[in-house]
Amino acid sequence: MKLSNFFKQFKIAGTVVDYQRGPFVTTYAFKPEPGTKQNAIHTLAGDLALHLQVEGIFTHPLHHKSAIGLQIPNKQLALVAFADLIQHQAFRLFSEALPLALGVDVYGTPVYESLAQMPHLLLAGSTGSGKSVGLHSFV
Repeated sequence: MKLSNFFKQFKIAGTVVDYQRGPFVTTYAFKPEPGTKQNAIHTLAGDLALHLQVEGIFTHPLHHKSAIGLQIPNKQLALVAFADLIQHQAFRLFSEALPLALGVDVYGTPVYESLAQMPHLLLAGSTGSGKSVGLHSFV
């Protein structure tokens, strides 16, 4: 794998134990050998982005896996269609009043909220950008 080979060049041993592909980024769980500092991996994120020819990489600890999460942008972005969100089983099973489909998270999981729970919802945008049309489609 490219990640393991890249880190070996900098004397950081470890393996990719898991990955999750989302619509915009793929999160890799890299488990370094014991004694490796998280900061050593974090400081190499810019070099890894250059190596993989991507814009940037976000690193964060994955405590439940004892690994470092590396969020790497996908070369091909996925389309998130509103129709797919409202036809998803999770939307049908959403038990709150006035369900609102907001989109998907970085893992591709649909995100829903109750409009009744957030009466302070603020829609911002320039004149003529479709705020009213968007709000009417949500309702």
